[in-house]
Amino acid sequence: MKRYRDNPNEIDNSYKDSLFQTTNSYSDQQGSGGSEEEEQSKNSSPNNLNNKQLYLDNENELQTQDQLIDNLHNSVSRQHSMGLTINEELDHHMILLNDLETGIDSQNRKINRARNNLNHFTTELKKRGDWMTIIILTIILLFLLIVVK
Repeated sequence: MKRYRDNPNEIDNSYKDSLFQTTNSYSDQQGSGGSEEEEQSKNSSPNNLNNKQLYLDNENELQTQDQLIDNLHNSVSRQHSMGLTINEELDHHMILLNDLETGIDSQNRKINRARNNLNHFTTELKKRGDWMTIIILTIILLFLLIVVK
């Protein structure tokens, strides 16, 4: 007996008759004697349950599923709020990175300007360095001659 079918148009009337029987009550099956394991297995088998028992089992299953769905909803809600928080943090970090990039570009321009000035100074020093050295040494020599006399 298949409880669920791929084709919903298939009808199994023999199962339908046993499903909707009302002769056994839940309390009658409890007090029928035998071991507790047998009674629990009878009560848990869908074929041995009456309408009230099926309803209670389905109700319990629905409550369990509702609890699981609520837990999933809470989990998804927490992940959504964490995602929003991460998004805000990323926005703040992007602002900081943009400010840092602007500062680095500004400093690179200043360093390049200073490097160009230094290169220009060394080039000019090479051109006029020999004459400047001679002039400075001559001034020092004259100063020493005047002070020593």
